[in-house]
Amino acid sequence: ESDSPLLRLAVIVRAGSRYEPQSKLGISHVMRSAAGLATERFSSFGITRKIEYHGGKLTVTGTRDSIAYLLEVHNEPEIVEQSFELMADTITRPAFKPWEVSDNNERLQADCSILEDVPFIKLTETLHQVA
Repeated sequence: ESDSPLLRLAVIVRAGSRYEPQSKLGISHVMRSAAGLATERFSSFGITRKIEYHGGKLTVTGTRDSIAYLLEVHNEPEIVEQSFELMADTITRPAFKPWEVSDNNERLQADCSILEDVPFIKLTETLHQVA
């Protein structure tokens, strides 16, 4: 318990790109990118609407070592409980609906094109492959 008006909860999953098998390169990027999509119980709109309705936000970032889910909401028990349920669903029950996956592929392709357009990123990626 805390007197702070804001609660921040992070769930760090050891699922970064360094743990990808050769046959599934890029899967951590797909998982991070798909974190905003529908789950088995909630639509992507429903998740966003319910968290933002209470002034909160859910962000997902990825590194070579992990995928981090960060929930920031008002520190009121009912809001925290509802928002945590949405966060847990996002992590453990992605639905991968065909139309969302198709739309997400465009975003993934745009992300990957940056790799080719920015020499520093390309160099960093190449160095990590060699290491």
